[in-house]
Parts: sequence; structure tokens; C-alpha cells
Amino acid sequence: MIKDRGNIKWSSLMLVDHKEKLKELFSGENDLPRPELDEQKLEEMNLLLDKSIHENTPISIVCYQDKRYHSLQGRVKSYDPVKKELVLITSEGVVNHLQLKAIIELTI
Repeated sequence: MIKDRGNIKWSSLMLVDHKEKLKELFSGENDLPRPELDEQKLEEMNLLLDKSIHENTPISIVCYQDKRYHSLQGRVKSYDPVKKELVLITSEGVVNHLQLKAIIELTI
């Protein structure tokens, strides 16, 4: 059985531009698309966020950052309407600053 080394065996023959394009291609292979949220979903998330802020209830947030989905749980400390930023404190005491446009799902 022959062990194939893939692009390594051809790298000495490739131009620098070709190597860069291959790196871009392979790095973007696992990127996830940003989901589109409709008006009804945005309104529902707004109500849940408002309830969480006023009642200080724990909330679970799924956000889209760096072409990946991230899940966070905690309590909302504050909301900055100028920056459109949410401050979330997890149960471990970690403070997270989340942009509202990055949030794709909220649950209480």
C-alpha cells in the first residue's frame, strides 16, 4: 500500500499564491453560514431578553461569532443601547460582552 502525502509532495512545484489559496480553501471548509432571523423570532427574543433583565432570571444564549455557533448561559447584568451590547455574567463569574446582532437564539 502506497502512503499518499497529498499536497505535500507537490508543494515544491507550487507558487506561493497557490499555497495561500489552498490554505484559504481548507480553512473556510468548516465555516457555518449565518442564519437569517425573521421579525417574529426577533420579537420573541426581545420579550425573553426584557423578561430576563427585569426578573434577573438565568438565560441561555446561542450566538454567531467567527463563523461558528457559541452557547453561553448566565444572567444579564446590563444592556448598553448605544453600543447595542449585552453584558452576560456566567455562573463561574465570567463577564461576556455580546453584540445584539450576534445573538441568534435565546431561551430562559
